Amino acid sequence: PDYLLIYNDFKLYSNLDYSHKGGSCPQGKCLSGPQMQHNDRRIGRHGKWFDGACCCSSNNGFGWFGRCGFGQFGFVADSSHGGRFSHPIDKNGNYVNPPVGSAARGYGFVVGKQFWLHFKPSMPVPLPSISGIVEGGRYELVANIWHANTAMWSGSNARRTFGSKSVGKDYFLAITEWRRLIEAHGKRVDLIVKIDLQSQADYTLVYSNFKLYGDLSYSHDGGKCPQGNCPSGPQMQHDDPRKGKAPSKWFDGACCCSNNNGFGWYGSCGFGQFGFVADSAHGGKFSHPIDRNGNYVNPPVGSDARGYGNILGKQFWLHFS
Repeated sequence: PDYLLIYNDFKLYSNLDYSHKGGSCPQGKCLSGPQMQHNDRRIGRHGKWFDGACCCSSNNGFGWFGRCGFGQFGFVADSSHGGRFSHPIDKNGNYVNPPVGSAARGYGFVVGKQFWLHFKPSMPVPLPSISGIVEGGRYELVANIWHANTAMWSGSNARRTFGSKSVGKDYFLAITEWRRLIEAHGKRVDLIVKIDLQSQADYTLVYSNFKLYGDLSYSHDGGKCPQGNCPSGPQMQHDDPRKGKAPSKWFDGACCCSNNNGFGWYGSCGFGQFGFVADSAHGGKFSHPIDRNGNYVNPPVGSDARGYGNILGKQFWLHFS
């Protein structure tokens, strides 16, 4: 299977040295983050840039090298190291010799590579000051939705990749990765949903102690509606009891009422939470099923009949206490 390597807070300097602060290996295990080269200490400033291989390459592939080693980009190893399109870092974030791609490494052929820069937008509201959210911790943006009619918000695209999916300003971390992050943290994680409205004040929904299960069903222990009133916490779907494991199930596409087959959690039927566009019978617009008071509403927020005005965007954050 394919694998991803994530380098947190990646930076480049004027001499093209790089630095990063650890990271993660979603399909492997690297508690301190992945390396980029053999002398990469996994945190801090590392390796030098070479306009061509310093050794071990049949195509003089450029990249970062620790005096010697295998390159990261279009590097083809020399015959003594397998003679193939290669990568120096395995799925557990470790520099390996022979490299990934060589017959001796046992990963099979490298078919391709993609390198992405993920630019996280700034925190949309001062979330740590919201009543009910534990001070401090860290936040991970897991969904940023502005163009609901793009294909990335429909069907099985929520888990098509094992990492992140991005189209322009829109961003989604695969739903299976949400679960991995929550479980890896081992402590309380809150889900924070912000709805940006065109003509009314934006609002936020906080789902306390949010969890995901193997079948992608969810639970939470109440929560908060900072711009509304929900003493028992907000719902996520019409059958959400507001505390405990919800009967709502994950659907790779809408179970009803959608113009764009929007994925999400549904209670047999209803409106979705992410890039859901309602059908004409329910307003025909980018919508959200939960109002500022934490209640499931029909017609949904975003429809003319609901009276909240148009939805401009949504952000979903995991807050790791």
